[in-house]
Order: sequence, then structure tokens, then C-alpha cells
Amino acid sequence: MPFTLSHSGDKLLKRNFIVTATQNQHKIVLDQNQHSIFVKSFDSNNKMALRDFFKLVKADNYPSFNIQLNYFEIQSKDINVNCAKAYASVNITIAGKTNQYSIPIISNQSGDFYILDGTEKINIRDFGLVPPVKMLGLLRVNEWIDIDFHIICKINQCDITQALK
Repeated sequence: MPFTLSHSGDKLLKRNFIVTATQNQHKIVLDQNQHSIFVKSFDSNNKMALRDFFKLVKADNYPSFNIQLNYFEIQSKDINVNCAKAYASVNITIAGKTNQYSIPIISNQSGDFYILDGTEKINIRDFGLVPPVKMLGLLRVNEWIDIDFHIICKINQCDITQALK
């Protein structure tokens, strides 16, 4: 029976944060961009599966997932519709183990705001986790996790020559 774990974002450690970005050709490098998500702030309509999830990811020993955005590499840009396709280099830490992923994203601009959408499928075995088997093997947890994200950000640009005056 499929179930979904969700996190609305309203329980993040820091909902608003400032990131410094520098652009070098098609790469946008980010600074001070690590973000933590409390594991026990996830929710599910299946409370037994949620409890098993907390146990699987060792939430008592590792109470947060850490996500670090390293950089965005722009692949294509459509100026007419304010849309860009890119890859985000992301470090994800679960249960104390960190892996790096290159996640395809789509960025849309709406006024001063940028909307970043992406999805990635990761395997829990990459983090040293073994999917549990229940009821003598009749119930098996899928080792693949689909991560979907939707980020809204505002980019403020600063002219360094003006800032130094």
C-alpha cells in the first residue's frame, strides 16, 4: 500500500535565509547555503509507516536531514518566457551519510521572484539504510525515494561599487 511522507516547509529551521551567489559563465555558485530539516517534522496519513520511517532513518540519533546547495549549472534559457533549465549540485545528508546529486531543475521568473522546481529519485541504500521487511516478507518498503521540491526565492542584486561607497 503506497504512502506519502510530506513536509510543507513551515517547520523548517530557517524558513528565510540569505545566500550569496556568484556567477561564472553558466555556473552560479552559492555560499552559506546549508539547510536542515527536522526528521520528525515530516507527516503522513499512515502513522505506522511514519513511525517505521523515523526508525529507518535513525531519527533519534540523527534528528535532521541536511541539504547543501553547491551550485546551479544553467543548461538553457528562454528569455521570452523567463524560464531556464539547470542542474543543481546538491549534497544530501541522511543518517550521518552525505551523497552528492545533480538534480535537474526548472526556474521560472515572476516579477522579482524565481520559482525553482525539481525532482530526484534517490536510493536509501546509498545512505547505508536497508529497507525494512514486515510480515514475514509480505510487506516490503521500496528502497527508492522520490524527492520533489518547490522553492520560491527573491534575488536581490547589489552593485559592489555602490556598496563600497
